[in-house]
This record gives sequence, structure tokens and C-alpha cells, in this order.
Amino acid sequence: AGNFLSAFNFTPDEPPVRLYGGYASSNFKAVGRKAGEGERQTLLLKVNYGGLNKEDIEHQLFVMNHLRTVEFPTNYPHPSASGSLMVEQIGRSAILLDFIQGKPGDKVLADDEAKAPKLISELSAALAKLHQVKWPDRKLRRNLTETKSETGALKLRH
Repeated sequence: AGNFLSAFNFTPDEPPVRLYGGYASSNFKAVGRKAGEGERQTLLLKVNYGGLNKEDIEHQLFVMNHLRTVEFPTNYPHPSASGSLMVEQIGRSAILLDFIQGKPGDKVLADDEAKAPKLISELSAALAKLHQVKWPDRKLRRNLTETKSETGALKLRH
């Protein structure tokens, strides 16, 4: 995680903490500072699984960056020292995102099922807002029904 954080000009104040429960990546909570910024930040380093399609990661970054322009609340990407939103090293890639503090919905419900109607209502409102987002014409939705790669993984096309 340290080499990737350096590529993002991020110096941790403490060792990054591995988080569990993600899909197709290794996630780390990193607390520290970006070069030139004195303020301490908590960010999420997402080191992607080596077999993850680069186009999928680029599309994810496109979506999150576009959501920033319409002020939809999510974890936004941070650029590397070179200005790229994705860093590639030794067959893996990584992105650096805002860290969103909180408790996963399944744990909230496990603690108090009576919160379900409020949680579902808030989730529904966020989903409705997400569906109202206007997308640039130049970026087409991806076709998930296309070919498979040599490894059998689904290849997504734009």
C-alpha cells in the first residue's frame, strides 16, 4: 500500500489499515497528508485485483468524477502526483478515494430492525436522485452482453 500512496503524493501518519468486505480489490484506510496540503485526511486506497479490466476501473472513475460535478454524495477520486486518477504498478492498479466513515446498512439493521423503514426511505431517495443525473452525450452506457476475454471474464464494451 505504501508505494501506491507515495504515487498519490500521500504520506501516511500511521500504517494503513486493511479493510475487509470489498469486492475485487484490497482496501486500505489511510490517514495522513497529501503533499502541499497541511490538513490531515482519511482516504481509502483501493488496490484493484490484477485481473480487473482497466476499462472497468476507468469507467468507475468517470462515473465518480461526473457525480462530483452534480454534487451527488459519494467518495470522489483523488489524483496522483502525475494527475492521473489511477496508478499502475507491478501488474496492479490503485485509486485513492474519499473515505466515508460510517456503519454498513446490514450492521445498522442487525442492531435495530426498527430502523429499516427509515434506512430504506433514505436509500430510495438517494437512488431516485442518482437516476436524475444527466450524463454527457459523449460517454455511452456500457454493453454488458458482449464477448468474454481469454480468461473467460466478461469484457464490457462502450
